[in-house]
Amino acid sequence: MRLARFFICNMLLLVMLSCSERTRISRELAKFTSRDIVLPACFQEVESGVLSMSKTKEDMPVMIFYSDSLSCSLCQINYLHERKPIYELADSLGTFVVMTILSPGAEEYGDVVDALRGRNQDFPVYLDYDRSFARQNFHIPSDKRFHSFLIGRNGKPIFVGDPLAGDALWNLFCKVVDEMNTEKP
Repeated sequence: MRLARFFICNMLLLVMLSCSERTRISRELAKFTSRDIVLPACFQEVESGVLSMSKTKEDMPVMIFYSDSLSCSLCQINYLHERKPIYELADSLGTFVVMTILSPGAEEYGDVVDALRGRNQDFPVYLDYDRSFARQNFHIPSDKRFHSFLIGRNGKPIFVGDPLAGDALWNLFCKVVDEMNTEKP
């Protein structure tokens, strides 16, 4: 009898913790999607092995993949090829752009630039070299699930999550993009 009571109490505790975690994430999502994401006027850009300065396109929705200074930027570079489908979708539709933004720490910066130049990928990667993106968007939660998001023309996130993380997220992302494309700018 004690064992059954112990088991039931543990299950209730797990359910309560699960609900409170879900509530916390829902609140964080609501707060995040209510704030504007500010894109700096320019970034350093590496594309096809060339490092240059690039002006931000502010007239289109933007799918952002953000890697903050606490993340391993060199590790992120190894997975850039996995983002190719979303770059291809953006190119074919022409209604949104994709920005992979790396914000490496000072000690990692030179290695990140060298690694990107050596990869010679055919889509741009943006470097938050002066941490202006991070400073202007300090409200982005530290939870990595909030580091991939689509911002609409108004600068607010309209989709949060990595659409390449699974079929359900990809389908939801495509639905959001379709709805976005049917709205008038």
